[in-house]
Amino acid sequence: MKLATYLHDGQQSCGIITEKGIIDIGSHTDGKVRSIHQILAKGDSAMAEIAGLIDSAKDFIQIDDVKLLAPIPRPGKVIGLAGNYEKHIAEAGLKLGLTESPRTSTVPRPFLMPGTVITGPNTEIPWPAFSEQIDYEVELAVIIGKSANCVPPSEASIT
Repeated sequence: MKLATYLHDGQQSCGIITEKGIIDIGSHTDGKVRSIHQILAKGDSAMAEIAGLIDSAKDFIQIDDVKLLAPIPRPGKVIGLAGNYEKHIAEAGLKLGLTESPRTSTVPRPFLMPGTVITGPNTEIPWPAFSEQIDYEVELAVIIGKSANCVPPSEASIT
């Protein structure tokens, strides 16, 4: 199931992307569910409830009629991992203090980013006047929908 946050007729909403179009979740749940963040916080019961909309929905919004936004606008925390992509490390070269063999000697370094770094597809990113070069890359996004601390791998699950 693909979830999306989007703007339609000036209103932000969330929905399920299907082959027929987008199912607006808010209008099918009497406004009880208004965001993907809310769905994740409610957990499996909310996911099961909205999954049922795929077979029962009769109204669809065409994807060309919306502006897709970040799935979770302004997330609470964004953690990046520097040094997790061998080719990019090699491009940066030794000037960053990296070795010539990053695959065997580089450990990804975590760093925090503001929630404003998250954006939707096809969004223009302004080039800061003080910047000579912009470094672009996105490899993977992982959304953790529940509070967690020191969870052993045996208890972690992917849904």
